[in-house]
Amino acid sequence: MDISLQGNQDGIETAQIIGARNETPVVFLTAHTDKATLARAQGISPAGYLAKPFNRERLRDTIYKALGIEETDVAKPRGQASILLIDHSNFSKAISLSLLRKQLSVKIASSYPRAKQMMRESSADLIVANIDQADAGRGEALRRLRREARIDTPAIVVSVQFTPQDVQLLEGENVQAFVVLDAQLGARLVEEVEKIIN
Repeated sequence: MDISLQGNQDGIETAQIIGARNETPVVFLTAHTDKATLARAQGISPAGYLAKPFNRERLRDTIYKALGIEETDVAKPRGQASILLIDHSNFSKAISLSLLRKQLSVKIASSYPRAKQMMRESSADLIVANIDQADAGRGEALRRLRREARIDTPAIVVSVQFTPQDVQLLEGENVQAFVVLDAQLGARLVEEVEKIIN
């Protein structure tokens, strides 16, 4: 999050709103290092604070720290597979952490329209899509993404609970696995991902 944003709210106020809605960690990137700005930023307990200019290694280390990933757990992504995660729930952290620990390249889209845009910019080897989020339409958005953007990338869908209608709707959509969002999510998701990409 940049502290200087256009509009009525700056990055600190925006981070407070994000923090109130969910527990997404925030790392500030800014050229402002004065005491007053630093004090305001520290008041919301950010996961990190990087002064510009910064390098990629420092940014990567700060992101890993924010996600609770130890340097020994993660090497640089092998680049053997890239995964597009379509999710904006509290499970995003758990999902991305599980995949990063396996040294996979993970891109996150917080909405289906953003996923469509990202897939146009660069391809992914696998899509992991949460069909519980508001714009998912219980899988209808994934079907539209495939038709409108002509994307047939294999997918894993995740949900708190699947109905027979969910499964029927996604038949024929190159969905390789249905994974339930629960305490075992990380292990099961990684297992399904590895089956598909290996």
